[in-house]
Amino acid sequence: MSFTSNSWKKNGGLNRTKMNQNINSYNMTPSKLNVLNEFGTSMSNIATSSNLSFNTTSYLYNIKRKKNFNNCICYYPFNNTLSSFGISNESLFEFLASYSNQIVYYLVPIIILGSVVGTSYPELSNDFPLGDGLQMSTKFPDNCTSLISVQNYNTSEAFLNTYNGSISTVISVTSFIYVPSGSTKFCLFAMDDENQTSLNSNGNVNVNPTIIENSIYVWYPEYSGKLTIYFTTKSVSLSTYSFAKQYDKVNFDTWHLIKFSCTGNSIQFAINGETIVNEYISIGSFIPNKPISINLGYKYYDVSNNTIINNNNNNNGSIYLLDYEIFNAAMNSETGKSIYNFEESINSQQNYLIPNRSESINYVIGNDIIFFSEKILSDNGLTNNGNFINYGQFDNFSTAKFYDNVEFYGAVTFDSSVSLL
Repeated sequence: MSFTSNSWKKNGGLNRTKMNQNINSYNMTPSKLNVLNEFGTSMSNIATSSNLSFNTTSYLYNIKRKKNFNNCICYYPFNNTLSSFGISNESLFEFLASYSNQIVYYLVPIIILGSVVGTSYPELSNDFPLGDGLQMSTKFPDNCTSLISVQNYNTSEAFLNTYNGSISTVISVTSFIYVPSGSTKFCLFAMDDENQTSLNSNGNVNVNPTIIENSIYVWYPEYSGKLTIYFTTKSVSLSTYSFAKQYDKVNFDTWHLIKFSCTGNSIQFAINGETIVNEYISIGSFIPNKPISINLGYKYYDVSNNTIINNNNNNNGSIYLLDYEIFNAAMNSETGKSIYNFEESINSQQNYLIPNRSESINYVIGNDIIFFSEKILSDNGLTNNGNFINYGQFDNFSTAKFYDNVEFYGAVTFDSSVSLL
């Protein structure tokens, strides 16, 4: 081959020499790096001779394209056609009991014949569109009927005791909500029967209480326009704990995201990622074996007098809901706020905070947050220098050693012989 031919390849055409087939960037610092497809090659390692560093505004995250999280037991979009027979559960959770998703935790209206309570029904509305400006919401008009699930929510009902992710002490509820000024007496979430038996039976829960039934009520807003949380629980050893408290924290005339959570050892409530309530539960937040309800009434708990109020109607004014989800999971308040702040930071890129989304976070690694929604495999050991809090089943297939006191607050079962030294 002539010199002219080789020279052309190096100067004007393809350069096939080895040194120019590689890209070397020893000190490259791009202001923004987007990897839209893959970072690295599947089933292989990425070798580095330095550190992967990022500042306080950068994150490494993965978004899975699915309708809702693995632990989402109940999913009510509240932006589609409402059936006169009730509202279907559209969760895609694979470990639900072997019934149709249209039946499991179907929300049906409570009809009390001849009563003046609950004379209207939920309806689709575009009074306050959200997201892309076209998304409708579900309106609970004045004195709207209560909605209650066909089945009780508890471990055996939801999982038939066959799924190792079943938990008896945690539950989380999230929803977008719009509360017009002047609206009151709306029960955002409750676990009691349609006759409100637990609320009636327990009576005064703040002064010398006698707890008969487990129950949960979250009024947002309650009869005076404030947030009220009512909680009663019994442990497996029949120890009891209860409280009813009022908080002057309700966002009016704007769409916002709320989160209520029983975390196992606390009750928490957050508005747009900011924790408003964080109540410690000494015996554990055991979840009632009760149906799930929205706008359950017409009885309310008066925190100021520690008495039950009987009203002649349910909610006053209209309340709007979107993207209502119930999870068999919990997170602490700091993690919740960090995730919320992160979701806001990528909102413009992924529209993550728009209700009824088709995407969810799989993992996030950032300067102030490390969050994984999938299993973690550590080949070289895992060391924790702080508190280790586990809300699910903990499986250990090797020797466990404890070098300090061990306390058990629930029942302990040994399936084989026990040696005490």
